[in-house]
Order: sequence, then structure tokens, then C-alpha cells
Amino acid sequence: MRNLINTFENLSREILLEIFDYLSINDCFNAFYDLNWKISSTLNLCGFSIDLTSISQQTYNEFYKKTIFSNYYYQIRKLKLSNDLTINLLENFFNYFHLDDFKQLRSLTLIKPSYMTLGSLALIIPYLKQLEHISIDSYSYPDNFFELVTSTSS
Repeated sequence: MRNLINTFENLSREILLEIFDYLSINDCFNAFYDLNWKISSTLNLCGFSIDLTSISQQTYNEFYKKTIFSNYYYQIRKLKLSNDLTINLLENFFNYFHLDDFKQLRSLTLIKPSYMTLGSLALIIPYLKQLEHISIDSYSYPDNFFELVTSTSS
């Protein structure tokens, strides 16, 4: 058994990063954080994709809010937030964190955001320099709502 541990620890950072790409951020931290210096420092190089569409309020508060968003926000490249299962998750997120601090954010998906959240987002979009993709579940908004929001913010 000891031989397997040594073999895994001797993998290159590139291979470890590839392995981490296949795991959720929760799995990465639960399985590998504080395992050893090399693996922990490799986690600090990861670009994280976070999908918060099916988590509990408790998981959000205890893991994502306290650990990930407070300490690793600069590594998040893809973020998906929803009010579906966790009531007011989007509002809680936008009240507690500044999206323009997420310097590596390339993709943002919002599901069922409130009008207030969309208004706040419209003001932040020009500062998200790395943002390449934005998706908003808009089935409940008037047809011209996003045209009005984006033309006013630019």
C-alpha cells in the first residue's frame, strides 16, 4: 500500500491537474487538501468550475461560502448559480461576494435570478474582463428585458 501512495505523490503537477479536472471541487478538497505540500499547492493552481444548481443551503454555507469563495475566488473560471433548490442563493451570493473580484471568471450561468440580481449584474459585466460566456434562464422575463438592461449598462 505504501508503494501506491508514493507513486501517486510522484505524479507530475500536470497529471494531477488533469485528474482534478475530472473531480468536483468538493471531491478535490475532501480527498486531497492537506495530503502533502505538492498536492495542496497543485490545488492552488487549479481553475475551478463550480455548479451550485443542486446543493443544500448548509453545503453552500459550510463549504463554498466559508472555504471556496472566501479563499479561492481568484481561481474560479466557471460559475453556475441557481435559485431552484437553494432559495435566495443568487441574492445571498451577490450580497456577500463581489463578482468583479473573480478575475479568472470566463463563464457565468444564472438560473432564475431576481430583477435586482440582474440589475446588479448589468453594472458588473464591464469589469469582468475574462468573461467569455454568460447564460441567464430568462423564461420568466419580458422579451425586451435583457435588451433594456444591456443597452442601459453599456
